[in-house]
Formats: sequence, C-alpha cells, structure tokens
Amino acid sequence: MRIVFCFLLLLLSAVCSVRAEEPERRIAVISKAMQSVIAIYPASDNAEAGGGSGVILSPDGYAVTNFHVVQPCGITMKCATADGNFHDAVVVGIDPVGDIALIKLNGSKLSSGSNLPFAELADSDSVQAGDEAVVIGNPFLLAVNFKPCVSQGIISGVHRYQPPSGTFLEYTDCLQTDAAVNPGNSGGPLFNGSGEVIGIVGRCSFEKRGRVNVGIGFAVSSNQVRYFLGTLKSGRIVDHSTMNAAVSTDSAGRVLFDDILGTADAYRSGLRYNDEILRFAERTIDSANTFKNILGIFPKNWRLPVTVRGSDGKRFETLVRLAGLHSEAELEEWNVENGYWKLKDDSAPDRKDRKKMMLPPAAPPPNYEARKGYANFYFNRIERERVLKAWRKTTLEHSKWNQPANTDGSHTGSSLQLLRSRFSFILSDTGVEYNLPPGKGFWDANLMLETKEFVTDPLSHYASPKGSGGLFTALYLMRRLYLSEDIADAEIVYAGTAPLGGSLDVLYDEITVTWRGNEVRFYFDPATGKMSLIEMFGSAIEHPCEIYFYSDGIEARCGNNIFLKDNLQGREKEKATQAVSRSTDNDDDNDNHSDNSSAPPAAAAILALSLQKIVKIYGASAGGLHGYQSGVLVSEDGRILTALTSALQSGQIRIVLYNGRQYEAELIGADPMKETAVLKLKGEADETFPYFLLPAIHSSNSSFPINMPIGTPVYALSNPFNIAGGNEAVSVQRGIIAAETTLSARRGVFETPYRGSIYVLDFTVNNPGACGGAVITVETGRLIGIIGKELRNKENNAWLNYAVPAESKMIAADSGKTAFSDKRRIPSEYIPEDTVKTFQNWGMLLIPSVGERTPAFIDAVLPNSPAAKAGLQADDLIVMINGVLSPSLAVVEDLVYQTDKTKPVTLTVERDYTLLEFTLDAQKRN
Repeated sequence: MRIVFCFLLLLLSAVCSVRAEEPERRIAVISKAMQSVIAIYPASDNAEAGGGSGVILSPDGYAVTNFHVVQPCGITMKCATADGNFHDAVVVGIDPVGDIALIKLNGSKLSSGSNLPFAELADSDSVQAGDEAVVIGNPFLLAVNFKPCVSQGIISGVHRYQPPSGTFLEYTDCLQTDAAVNPGNSGGPLFNGSGEVIGIVGRCSFEKRGRVNVGIGFAVSSNQVRYFLGTLKSGRIVDHSTMNAAVSTDSAGRVLFDDILGTADAYRSGLRYNDEILRFAERTIDSANTFKNILGIFPKNWRLPVTVRGSDGKRFETLVRLAGLHSEAELEEWNVENGYWKLKDDSAPDRKDRKKMMLPPAAPPPNYEARKGYANFYFNRIERERVLKAWRKTTLEHSKWNQPANTDGSHTGSSLQLLRSRFSFILSDTGVEYNLPPGKGFWDANLMLETKEFVTDPLSHYASPKGSGGLFTALYLMRRLYLSEDIADAEIVYAGTAPLGGSLDVLYDEITVTWRGNEVRFYFDPATGKMSLIEMFGSAIEHPCEIYFYSDGIEARCGNNIFLKDNLQGREKEKATQAVSRSTDNDDDNDNHSDNSSAPPAAAAILALSLQKIVKIYGASAGGLHGYQSGVLVSEDGRILTALTSALQSGQIRIVLYNGRQYEAELIGADPMKETAVLKLKGEADETFPYFLLPAIHSSNSSFPINMPIGTPVYALSNPFNIAGGNEAVSVQRGIIAAETTLSARRGVFETPYRGSIYVLDFTVNNPGACGGAVITVETGRLIGIIGKELRNKENNAWLNYAVPAESKMIAADSGKTAFSDKRRIPSEYIPEDTVKTFQNWGMLLIPSVGERTPAFIDAVLPNSPAAKAGLQADDLIVMINGVLSPSLAVVEDLVYQTDKTKPVTLTVERDYTLLEFTLDAQKRN
C-alpha cells in the first residue's frame, strides 16, 4: 500500500511540474516566434495604404504577407522587425487569387551577411479543430515600438471555403481561428503551439459588428503557401488551378464528373462523364465542395494523382495536369504599372488609426526589374541562374552523357553523346544525330527556317520522331540550355517548383524554355541539382514528350506509350514513371482512407464526437435577415434543441447534419420566455443520431451540476455567419465562463423574455447564426448551455456573449405536463395566410407563434421597408391594434385579419417602458 501511495505521489508531482512548466514553455515559444514577425508600412507616408503584418520564412529575408497588404503600397515598402530595426523591402511575387505576396527584406544587417530570425512552415493538413493557435501581428498599427501584439485561441475549423471577394480573391481550404484578428493583423502568421507557421492571417468576419474582431478569423493554410512559394520566387503574377471539369454530389453522396472539357488533360488521361472521383492529390473526396477546396490550393501546370471509379465499377488512378484558372489577359490586369497597384485596400487599418511615426526615407529599389506578366522579373533572373549553375556543376554524369572537349580543352560548342546498347544520340549546334531501332538519321533543328518551300509540317517536325511527342526537340534544347542561357528565338524563365509523379513530398525546380512555338519544361532535383525530367509540349491538345533521367539510364514516353527505355535491371521503378496504374479492384475498402494515420488524442476525440451532435438549421429569411442558425441534437430519434427565432417561422425547415445529410424538420414545441425551441427530424423510424445528454439540473442525484465554476474552460460549437456548408464541421471557439448571472437585457416591454441564469463567456460567441449552438466543457465534452440570441447594449454598443444553461426540462415532461404549448393547438383562424403576407408586406417578422399566449414581439424589421420608414424596430412589443388591446401574438394576427384592408392601421408598441404609435398605410399592405 505504501508503494502504491508513493507512486501516486510521484505521479502527482510530475503532473504538477508539467503544469507549472506549461506557462513558461508557452512564453518561450511566443517570444521566439515574435522575432520572425514584421510590421509592414508604406514606403512613403503619403501612400494610400494603412499597413499590415508579415512573417520571415528564410534567413536571407524572404517574407510572406497578404496581397491586399502590399497591393496599395506598390513595389516597395518599409518593414520593421521586433528588434526595432527598419528594412527596405521589395515585392518579389504576388498571388491575387490566394491573397498572398512574397517580399524580400534588404538593409545593412542583411548586406553584412547577418541572418534574420525566421519561422518554419508546418504541415497544415495535420491541424485539427481545437488545436492551439496564436496570432502575432500589428493590429490597428499598435506596434509603434515595432513589438508585435499576440492573441491566443484555438483552431475553430479546418478546410474552410470563403467565396471570391471582388475580382479574384478566393480563400480555399483555409483555417479558421477564434484568436483575435483585427485590421492590421492581415498578412501576419498563425502559429501552432510549437511556434511553427500553420497559416497566413487574411480575412476576418466583421459583418455588422464594425471593424473589430468577432471571434472569426481565416488564414491561408501553410501548405498552400508552401506549394506557391517557388512560383512566387519566380517573380510572377501566379495563377491557381482548374481541372477543366465540373463535379457534383448525387443523391447517394457520390462525387461525379458532370462535364469534362474535351481538350483538357483530364480527358486525355482517361476521365469521363459520370466517373466517380474518390481521391485527389492524396486526399479523400467526399463532396463537390471538398474537391473545389483542394483544387484551389495548387498552382497551375501541376500534375497530381486522381483516383476514380468508372461507370463499369473499376477503379483506376492517373495523373492529371492542371490548367490555369484565369487567362493571361486577366492576369495582366494585375500587372505592375509604375510600381503601384491602383486598387483600394478595404481591410487595412484606417489611415486615421495610424500612429504618427518617423519613417526613414524610401530608397530606390536596387532589385527590381519590370516585365509584362511579372511582379518583379529581377528575382526570376536570380532563381534561373541559381538552378542552372547547380545543374552545370553535375556535368550530366547522372545521365551517362559523354562530352568530348575541344582542342583547347573547352566544352563550348561541343557535342553531347549518349551511347546505349539499343539507341544513341549525338547532340550538336545544328540538331540531333540518332540511331534508333527503326533506323539512323539526322534531325535538323533549323529545317523549318532553311526550307524555302512548305514541304514539312512544323508540328510534326518538332514532334519527331513519330510517337515520341518531341524527343529530338527536347534533347536539342537541353544541350543548348546546358551551354548557354542565351538561345536564339527562345525565352528562358524560372517557372517555380512542381511535384513529379504526383508526390508532394519533394518539389522540383522548373526552368521553362519557349522556342519556336514549343514549350519545354526542365525539372531539377533541389537536393542534387541534377535534371530529373524534361517535358516537351508541341501541342496544347496532345500528350507531351516526357524524358525521365535516372542514375543508370533514361526513359522517354508520350502518354501511355513508352517510346524508349533503358535496361534498368535491379532498380525499382521510380514513382515519377508511374503515370498510369489501373486496377480491377471493385471493393470499397480504400474509399474511407484516412489522411492522418495517427490516433487523435483524447481531447481531440471528444471534440470530434461533439461536433457530430451539432446541426445547421435553415428556415425563413428575407432581405438582409438571416435565415440560418445552429442546433443541438438531444435525442437519438432526432430531437433538436435550438433558439427560438423568426427563421423557424418557415413552412419548411431544413436541417444539415455533420456528414452533409439533409432532413426536413418540424417545430414541435417552444418556450417563448426562454427563447428556446425543439425541432424533430422527419426521418426513417429506425434511424438513430448522435446526441448530447441534457443535465437534469433539478435532480439532487444529478451528475450534471448547473453551477459550473467561474473560469471553467469551455468550447462553443456553432455555425456563425453560415461559414460551414455541406459536410463541413461547424466552428469551434474556446474560452472560459466569465460569470454566472441573471440576464437583464431589453427586449420589448420586458428587460428580457428570459429572466433566469446565464453563463457569461469571455469570448465573442453570439454572432449571426450561432444562436442555438452548444457550450460544452473542454475536459469532458459535457453539454452545459445553449448559445442565446444576439443582444446588444444600445447605450455603449457592447454585445453580450452568453449561453442559457441547458436542462432536461427543455424537452422532457415535468409532473405529467409538457414544458411547451404545442403549435398545433393554435386555432387555425388566428393565423390566416393573408395575415402573414400583410406583415411581410410591411417588412416585419414576428417571433414564431408557438402558443396561444406567445407575446407579439417584432423579431426583425427589413431595411427600407414600410415598417422601417414608419419607425418600428426589432424588439418592439405590439400591445394594441387600432386602440384594441392585443395580449398575444395570436390576438394581434386575428385583429389585423379583421381590419379594413382599405384603411390605415395604427400599431401601438411598447419600447423602453414607453407606449408609441405608428401608422401603416393600407396601400402598403397589399
């Protein structure tokens, strides 16, 4: 017994030690992360820009921020690091679609050889809802001493989609956080608990709350940044990808191709109409929205794996080359003109918020070169020279090329020879001398220029030999590129990075040579500098020639046709050559493949299970009023506890579950005084649903205490701003219980219909659409409250963030009597259809009538409607119609029904303990 006691004592001491070290560890991580964060300002104080944030990703000063931060600054800007130093910075590359820009810091510290502190990019695909998140940046430009501000929270959602804003801007597969994000945080990093960058902060949901944080912020995922980083270093105006194919989700939940462009690589690769897409880019596709989300994080021209099931039931995998989302003409609209993008930055801090500070005069950019289609061609030249220099050092040894020297010992102008047992090539200035199994010959590179009469088709000439897709052209240009960067009639550029064989583990440097209407892409291993692949594109509608280089040979192919192949005995075929692999396997074992093989921790498992019990509710909406909210499943037969709002006044209420399945629901009960309602799913009788247990708070034997201690960590699970669509999980926010008090807020004649206890929360949770969501404990996932409707103090404009304690009496019987009045008990003559239309024509929405004594509160008034122009407001309580008392909503509806349709109607309402009269014209009722 003594041994057991000692063991427990040691275990307790270890736990206490870990908890004591946690704050110190967090402070150390944040302190280190802050050193890589920069504050961004316009180079001139007269610039029409507010500023923003960014993060350094390399010791030589490459940093990432938002496009909308650098957009109004132009080519140059000022960047301040946490140590108080200023650096001139210049734009390198821009991504107007993904809202990302790459900049390069310069200055005396960098020129002297010193390195800047930088942050590492983490794998954002491993991020889960509930993970720790830290936002560091320059909100409201508060960092007058250049020390960035820190806000902490959690990841509220992953794989989010935010639709385009303006012309191009679109956030796909992004992260959502409840850490405070305000104007000025844009472009700053979103860190995980280890101080690694998991995202770049961009959008935030302000809506009607003004330009301040509402607990909803979005960040471009670190993986998207990683995929585009190489392309941004090319100095280009980059583009995102499309497959030139449309998909949709059918009634069985399958994601099918609706249409595929006949000239698209997807069609050439074997994809057809009505094929089911199972996986794309190593991720499972479970909805059309998921496919669009994943597609948006990749640059154009990447070749990625797709797994489909054909109409014959057979599965196969192929590589599909992605096309550009926009035309070159569209991208040229974003080109640099006189060093300035003349577009308004709506998300930067207001200029009146800027602190007065002495900015050093801007130096002329020493590293800028203008060129059409580029943000800064200077860096393209730098990257091109880097890649080619590393390649030339390899002396082509990996390909077994012989390079005879000239008499003076130089190699300039010499030929390259590849001598194999089955074929040989000798490359020279004029063309390619070849010896292939069909015969010998010479391919003249300048034939099309020397031929005076049209005797040869240019397309077939450059695609020679037949069936290869352009092997001779590719080899000829490889030699020319090896000898010099100056090739007649050719444009040579660094195109960025791309994967080979569909694997995203390594991204290869790409040099593109455009020569006489042909585009040839050369890919180089970033670790060794050696060439790994050449792609020769002679036609936009045909497969390219692909030449793979290995340590002991080469392989040339065109589509599925292997044109030539070395004898590669004893070596496993590299994944790069696995262009197409087919299987006749018809089972579904692999359809539910998980992208994360490791088991989630207990806390993550609790949160994942809890998210399955939250539903999205869609009902009545009009004008600018919300017709959506959240709900909580509270029984296995599909009962939903939610907030009582005008959205439930709809004749058809639609429910979307966590897995994207949709149901109709009916309103079976409500309590107007507590502003809660109960819905019932209309499903099959034998269906069961995951649900929360409601605390029996009035039972002395209850294991669900109602008086949760102040400071208890809690999660809020809801769908604010209708962010989650389809099978996306709702949003997660984390905070603590700040207080337990009695609600005292104005709604009509009452301070509030609900006068009982509430939990006041220390984080912004009562946003549009969040009402009806769940508040649960962090440690156990126990349901303790339902998020209430939005309430604002009109004197100080402060919003109340609260939850109504959940209890079993909200849906259960008490002493043999139901807690609600059944809507079906209301006499039908009290709610004729034309009466409902009358209120709609006035522009008024009343709270749903769920009982004979439901008070006649106005829930919302449409902007610019007759009711709004007359002066009526939300929360007004209608007490008289034409001087006749109306003690309930049912009576109000009946009185309006009985009024003369040709005469005005006078409504007497009670507002702030004062009776007010408003007259609505009869003509505006029809």
